[in-house]
Amino acid sequence: MLQMRPPTPEPVLRILRICSNDSEIFKAVRRQDISRIRKLIVDGKASVRDVNEEGESLITVALTLMISYDSSFFRELKHLGGDIFQLDSRLLSSYLYFWRPVLLDRQSRPSDQLDIFGSEVELDHFQFTPLHAAVLGLDPDGATPEEVICTTPRGLINELDQLGRNALSWACAKGDLRKIEKLLKMGADPNIADSEGRTSLHLLAHIHHLTHSNDSYERCLDELLDHGADSNVRNRRGGTPLHDFTLSRTCTASSIEKFYLKGADLNAQDGGGWTPMNWAVRGGNIEVIEKLIQHGADLEIQSNILGITPLTYALVRHQFGTFRYLLERGCNHTVQTQFGSTLLHFSARDGDIDTLRYLEQMDLRGINPDNRDEDDLSALERAERRRDGVYEWVDLVSHEALPDAEPQTWFEAFLALDRKLRTLQAEVR
Repeated sequence: MLQMRPPTPEPVLRILRICSNDSEIFKAVRRQDISRIRKLIVDGKASVRDVNEEGESLITVALTLMISYDSSFFRELKHLGGDIFQLDSRLLSSYLYFWRPVLLDRQSRPSDQLDIFGSEVELDHFQFTPLHAAVLGLDPDGATPEEVICTTPRGLINELDQLGRNALSWACAKGDLRKIEKLLKMGADPNIADSEGRTSLHLLAHIHHLTHSNDSYERCLDELLDHGADSNVRNRRGGTPLHDFTLSRTCTASSIEKFYLKGADLNAQDGGGWTPMNWAVRGGNIEVIEKLIQHGADLEIQSNILGITPLTYALVRHQFGTFRYLLERGCNHTVQTQFGSTLLHFSARDGDIDTLRYLEQMDLRGINPDNRDEDDLSALERAERRRDGVYEWVDLVSHEALPDAEPQTWFEAFLALDRKLRTLQAEVR
């Protein structure tokens, strides 16, 4: 008698697909539109395991964007398969992202949210000392934070918690000027690095980037730099504090000036080859870009991975205002990658129609339209592939590119630019 064997479980390959921050799934997360998120996932156009360019999950992005902690929203994301312990590229999880604002701001959380992210009892995992607890406002035996700081023996002022942070690290993460001043006076070391390699300067920049508000943070920066904080120290991803500060949308030219005067390397490249200028371009912060240029930041440094310069990065990120500013400041448009890709190749792959029409009006002598890239393609051949939808599957897997409403109209704009460059090249000959 033939026996039917139960079906063998099929192996499932789980891939963290990297999506643009402008993709539909992350737009829906920012709107807290759970119906749209569910539809995108059910239709196979997105996955609950999708991550953005920083490796952050849907849940983490919702938390880092300071979306209100609606328990039903996060509960539904978990029901769809979201994992609060999924690590991003910085080896952080949404679990930690949930608790960090609680620790930094002492924000209360309803019990139904604690059911999702764990109860406060689990904070024992962080191994806080009484000094950490005082800085974080965790009721250290009824004493005021100032009393605990001032009575802590100097030999214990730099004790570390489970994350490798001393109390000063947390004070900087909170942007608490008074505690920073007192801890530094007691001998706290601003150059202690946590488990991610981040020092007090990194943490001050990072939390400022998340909260977008802290009027005293410039004075916090002054205190750290005046007490010997190293502005060139690297975190685990190779980033300096200046990388983190320039990424902040609220970074100012004054901050850049302070780093410059303390000897910060304005052209330092992180693990991906990105410079502070790249991050300033990403944020579209013209004031910061101008200050970096004023102090000699190199606009021709290429990233280690893609050979992208600040100019081509502005194009890829669709930062049209920044792109135009860099060109008008004389940024070298003739730089090409080690593989042969020119500004025209990047325009063919990532440029929108407004950028193409703007470039047609510029004098872009020096770009050879017949240059071939790593795939032995000219820029025109790349543009033809984009028009014909050849890149659609790549965009689906890697990121969701900005769609061309009328591919043929876009292609005609590219042809006009290509003809202009060929005319300029003929004039040179």
